[in-house]
Amino acid sequence: MAIAAHASAMLWRWRHSPLHRRFSRWLGFNALITLACTLLLLLHFRSRPDPINPLLRGDSRHFKVARGTADQTWRTASREVISDSENPVMHDSGVVVLPNGVHMPRLGFGTAGLGGMTERATSWALQAGYRLLDSAQATEWYNEKAVGKAIRSSHIARDKLFIVSKLHPRHLGYEVTKQQFSTSLQDLGTSYLDLFLLHYPRCFPSICSNVKSAGSWQESWKALEELHDDLKIRAIGVSNFNEEELRELLGSARIKPSVVQRNSDPFSADVEIQAFCQKEGIQYMGYSSLGSQWLMRGYAINPVLNHPIIHSVAVAQACTSAQVILSWALLKGQVVVPRSSNQLRIIENLKAPQCNISRTQVAKIDALDGHVPRPP
Repeated sequence: MAIAAHASAMLWRWRHSPLHRRFSRWLGFNALITLACTLLLLLHFRSRPDPINPLLRGDSRHFKVARGTADQTWRTASREVISDSENPVMHDSGVVVLPNGVHMPRLGFGTAGLGGMTERATSWALQAGYRLLDSAQATEWYNEKAVGKAIRSSHIARDKLFIVSKLHPRHLGYEVTKQQFSTSLQDLGTSYLDLFLLHYPRCFPSICSNVKSAGSWQESWKALEELHDDLKIRAIGVSNFNEEELRELLGSARIKPSVVQRNSDPFSADVEIQAFCQKEGIQYMGYSSLGSQWLMRGYAINPVLNHPIIHSVAVAQACTSAQVILSWALLKGQVVVPRSSNQLRIIENLKAPQCNISRTQVAKIDALDGHVPRPP
């Protein structure tokens, strides 16, 4: 008890001493200074632009959120930017909303011509971050069973993927279209497709040999409309249709095509059909964007990837030639599906939206349309 009383007396004397008053004033002043500095630092960093990723900052001047049903994703806001040779043209590289409201990735992975590498290359693509896979029933160029294996081994949720297939022209006709559609579902290991296209309007000899299709594309389109009604397909469209055929389709279809897929590259840009699709509210989807079609026409070297103008833009922007071409196509509003069996190039192609080419550079590439160099 004596010790407690003594301690209490000592504490009372300290609290009422001049030294205690001076110490308290000093401590309070320093706390105030510390608080003020902390607030100034917070205001400073809040007002600074993020040099790495403004998207994560949620700055509405640069980006906005596009919310879909099954595929929530970030994408850049639509905007028009005045640009010259030193200022990049900005473009939306995330998703496009199809006429029926379905969200479709603008940059996907093509699976044609991969042969025995189909499963491995598709797995690499999924690991890299691709979510749109473009396939078809034509076993001459595609292997949907291998694509299905890659999908299953990825363990990616089905609603995070956008799977495309196409009807082989030898299977044109109402009944056979539905039968072959079921085969694609089985091979790809899915219960529905995000997009299903008629691959060609007719069966050309070079594609079908001597096989004659059972019916017409008009009958097949009716089957696609019914599959769409049954929620087996989220969106339907056509591939390799010319303008006359597209006009006929639009005049007779109960459900309007959401997508038209055609060959487009800097030497064969297909600007007329792109303009037609834009006018009709149809999404244009380019294939062989990197010029692989020219290798099938007698060229020993790809004239697109090796053109000096493409190369000069790539050097100026510190990009690959493939990234320059894909960025150019994206700026034209296309959905693109580059293919590769090289893991490094698969990753590089996915980064094409980061290659911000200028309006002047876009104009130089535009000028290549129709001016194909002669094969060596």
